[in-house]
Amino acid sequence: MSEITTLQLSLNERIDLQSVLPVKEGITTLIIIEDIKSKLKITQDEIVEFNIQDVQFPNGNTGIKWNEKGALSLKDVEFTKKEIDTIMNVFNKLDDSKEFPNSLINIYKKIK
Repeated sequence: MSEITTLQLSLNERIDLQSVLPVKEGITTLIIIEDIKSKLKITQDEIVEFNIQDVQFPNGNTGIKWNEKGALSLKDVEFTKKEIDTIMNVFNKLDDSKEFPNSLINIYKKIK
């Protein structure tokens, strides 16, 4: 049985982590990435419970918003060792290229 790591992730963290996962990689890595994405995705139940909505900002950018309950919610997400290794490889590439986003620092700390 493979080692499991459970991380408590907020909606923001789940969205931010998904946004940095690569779309082009080797086949086996992409399979692992798809598994990671399926664990991070926002569900229809969460859309209703947290009143998640698309928004357009005055500057033309788009995003999403949610209610206070959504802002405070944490989801326990279980990752295999291969998934954690894949996430850390993504983080290391971002760090090496000096493009590590501030929004991912807490996830990095939770893994380390």
